Amino acid sequence: MRAITYFIVTGICTVVFVSCSGGPTVAPTASSQKNTDTAAKIGEEADQNATVRIESPQELSEVAKVQQQIAAYEQQIQAEPQSEDTPARLLAVANLYMTRLRDYDKAATTYEYLIQQYPTWEHIGQVYIQLSTCYTNAGKQAEANRLAMRMLEIFPPDSQEYLYAQSLLKAP
Repeated sequence: MRAITYFIVTGICTVVFVSCSGGPTVAPTASSQKNTDTAAKIGEEADQNATVRIESPQELSEVAKVQQQIAAYEQQIQAEPQSEDTPARLLAVANLYMTRLRDYDKAATTYEYLIQQYPTWEHIGQVYIQLSTCYTNAGKQAEANRLAMRMLEIFPPDSQEYLYAQSLLKAP
């Protein structure tokens, strides 16, 4: 039986194969070796490495695909920072962090950045709702409540954002 360990280091993945049965260890591919080298360089700058245990190659494949999607969005954002699509791309990145990777800290940071940089974006209400959900999922209820109070201040009383914030504050 082989165990697969996956390290997330600021968006770069590294795969380490460990043989538990005394059998041969699977050698890394050229692309995984490149990712390992890149992750090692970035890891020196990171405060801590988050380690997630993955049980199956299918899960590893899914995580790698999500990481590739995030990287593609980030490249588009860097290439065209003034594009009208930038807020939507940032929202997509944050949603991938929250829903697919369950990395609530990176998701929250991205949602917060989006709110700060694009406060008048036509879909900013959705960003507030997603950030609230992110805080709740991360167990940061006090932050979710503060955000709900802010939503009550900035959104009209008949908006979905206002009603959502009210429901959050009334919840037990």
